[in-house]
Amino acid sequence: MSRFLSAFIAAPLCLAGCGGEIAIQTTALTPSASVPTFSPSPGTYASAQTVTLTDGTPEVAIYYTTDGSTPTTASSRYSSPIFVSATTTIEAIAVASMTTDLAHAVTRSDTNSAVATGVYKIAMPSAAPAPTFSPTPGTYTSAQAVTLTDGAAGAAIYYTTDGSTPTTASTRYSSPISVPASATIEAIAVASGCASSAVTRGTYEIAAPAPTFSPAPGSYSSAQSVALADGMNGTAIFYTTDGSAPTASSTLYTSPISVSADTTIQAIAMLGGAHSQSAVATGAYLISGPAVSVVLSTHDRSSLMAAQPSVQFTASSPGGNELIIDENLQYQSIDGFGAAFTDSAAFLLSEVAESGAQSKAMSDLFTRDGNGIGLSFMRIPMGASDLARSVYSFDDQALDHTDLPLANFSIAHDQAYILPIILQAKALNPQMKLMANPWSPPAWMKDPASMKQVSMLGGSLLMTPANETAFANYFVNYLRDYKAAGIPIDYISLQNEPLYVPTSYPSMGMSATNQLTLLRDYVLPALASSGLSTQVLVYDHN
Repeated sequence: MSRFLSAFIAAPLCLAGCGGEIAIQTTALTPSASVPTFSPSPGTYASAQTVTLTDGTPEVAIYYTTDGSTPTTASSRYSSPIFVSATTTIEAIAVASMTTDLAHAVTRSDTNSAVATGVYKIAMPSAAPAPTFSPTPGTYTSAQAVTLTDGAAGAAIYYTTDGSTPTTASTRYSSPISVPASATIEAIAVASGCASSAVTRGTYEIAAPAPTFSPAPGSYSSAQSVALADGMNGTAIFYTTDGSAPTASSTLYTSPISVSADTTIQAIAMLGGAHSQSAVATGAYLISGPAVSVVLSTHDRSSLMAAQPSVQFTASSPGGNELIIDENLQYQSIDGFGAAFTDSAAFLLSEVAESGAQSKAMSDLFTRDGNGIGLSFMRIPMGASDLARSVYSFDDQALDHTDLPLANFSIAHDQAYILPIILQAKALNPQMKLMANPWSPPAWMKDPASMKQVSMLGGSLLMTPANETAFANYFVNYLRDYKAAGIPIDYISLQNEPLYVPTSYPSMGMSATNQLTLLRDYVLPALASSGLSTQVLVYDHN
């Protein structure tokens, strides 16, 4: 059928049937769909357009193409505005559907309009050149100051460092960008008369330099104290000595590493996360036999912790007394070796010793540097001991007075000079274990029947529910306040030397039966309900 219906010549037609004759009259028809129109009108524009197609004929369908082909009813059917962002030719037709009406003797079929053509030229302004970075993005071992520039006159540069796409609402560049850690800078340039530039990205990896070793790796005839260093501020060094590759989960370097046998140290430096990790530095130290440091103290005090020549273990024939060491045979584990932070010792170190002498004494006691003996398990008396400047507890009351709620509990006495010494020791040896226990609880907790006059010198605990509860809470308060001061306690025992009860210094007797009752019914439940993980040692005797 042609695009337009020509007028038909009216002619009668008779159809014979079993019921008679039917007369059908055909009527001349004319095209029924008008040409589609475009809004906005075709033409040249400086920005993208949204083109609407309409037709003045009711109940028509519009079909269109944008690829230069002639539209048909098989082309895209228009249903919503067409977005035009580049030069485009839209061709469209309108189609009206015709029907057959036997009652009125009218026959209609699909009729297409003429093709409407609209040419849209989009003359967008050219984009500003993308910003450039200086120095060039890449991997560096020091912080960088990144300069952004653009070739368009008067261009404004906007940038982000958080992974978001930059817009004119982002930070406007005005001075070099400091990059102390790994970062990605994204930037655009905006200039008058130009479209915004494409987004340009620059990734800067700030990798710490590999750690260095001192003394240098090599062969030595004595034990070495190996210091690790890194040339970048703010880095953390992690190392291993077991042959595994170091990661952020390995040991954090805080003090020189003691090497007394053949050892390979592997280390990395990290700055702000795994993306800023240095290369692995490896240092192998060969020690010709473990060295044993020797110090000498004599009864006449002519030598006090005086350093002696080191003793080297070497292969040799055994002497008359043979000592066999089997490293594969184990009997029991040892948490450490140590002494006690007594009131008198802490006072001498904190208040009497001169600064230089105090620093040296602390180093000799708590490190393995030089003459250091590396004490690693220390006891803290909970109140006065046999080596105290006075008799005191953390809740002293007047005679015949009690404080079952522990309203007056305070560790103020220890805060003066004991706590500072313990903190200093922990800084020198972070792996140190701490144990606390009383030589005597406050005197008012004692059983009056166990002594002539209640005091901290002797006697036994008053075993009543209220007093036993106060005794348990005495430990809870102590552990809580010490932890708040930065000193978590690893272990406690209920009583120092519970079967030795002198009356010349603080002490208290405690039978095994009473210890069991106190632990089971009072102390352990109090620790658990307070969320304290401190472990309990029993039968604490020399």
